[in-house]
Amino acid sequence: MQRNGLPEQTFFIMTCCTENKSFLCFVGNDVGQLRFQHTVDKVFPVT
Repeated sequence: MQRNGLPEQTFFIMTCCTENKSFLCFVGNDVGQLRFQHTVDKVFPVT
C-alpha cells in the first residue's frame, strides 16, 4: 500500500491542519500508531 506516492514505511504525513498558529500533524504508518508533532516549517519522517 502506498500513500502520497511513498511506501507506507516512509510516508511523512497522514493529515495536517492548522491549530493555534502552528501545524498539528498526524504522522505514522497506521491509524493505531499515530503520533502528534507540532512544526512551523516542516515535518520530519518517523524513525
